[in-house]
Amino acid sequence: MTIPATAAPAQGAAPAAAAITLKGVSKTFPGGMRALEGVDLTVPAGEFVAILGPSGCGKSTLLRIVADLMEADPGGSVEVDTPKELGVVFQTSNLLPWLTVEGNLTLGARLRGVPKADIAARVGPMLETLGLESFARKHPHELSGGMRQRAALGQTLICRPKTVLLDEPFGALDALTRDRLNVELLRLWQDLRQTVLLVTHSIPEAVFLADRVIVMSGRPGAIAEDLRIDIPRPRDPAETRALPEFTEAAQHLRKLMGVV
Repeated sequence: MTIPATAAPAQGAAPAAAAITLKGVSKTFPGGMRALEGVDLTVPAGEFVAILGPSGCGKSTLLRIVADLMEADPGGSVEVDTPKELGVVFQTSNLLPWLTVEGNLTLGARLRGVPKADIAARVGPMLETLGLESFARKHPHELSGGMRQRAALGQTLICRPKTVLLDEPFGALDALTRDRLNVELLRLWQDLRQTVLLVTHSIPEAVFLADRVIVMSGRPGAIAEDLRIDIPRPRDPAETRALPEFTEAAQHLRKLMGVV
């Protein structure tokens, strides 16, 4: 698949405004378990940022705090530029069992008041992108777990939110489907230039998709490194993974993560 190129910003252009700003964000759960410790993070509008870290380091907690689904400890601050135009995809799908795939796919857009004509124009291409065009009239119980997760991803992306939070959305998918959706997610991002914050356990996925990779320390989670991925876009899967820059970044992240 060929991904269309996106024009680079003009030299000397003003930096993009921050879409997400975290300052001194910590989280302590009842019982004293401290999940996050003093996280500072700025994500400019239109940037794709991946978050890596060991299990239990607070990655999903951080995402829920950004989504305003969980409160941080007093003293820190969380600012999201367009909180009403934010979409979240969780690790497990939350499809309504009485709606078809198409009904679930368009539910969020209908609730947000997206014009019917726009929804109708988007649903066909989204079903094709997700590989669900033959399952549009099926219900969730008739789908595999991977298909349900693809539908949940499409439910968010079809709304075209300005900021997208992805909490390990591809973890339940087989490798081929995961690779395909990586490419499609990148294509959609390059078309729409949404701000994306992705939690993943996959180092190759993070390097392939992201402009920056944030590496979290063990609990309580703090930012151990903020690595910029200097790999040209557009990124073709085979060509990108063959680049020395890809190998170098992946090896560096493996060392940070203790995967050697």
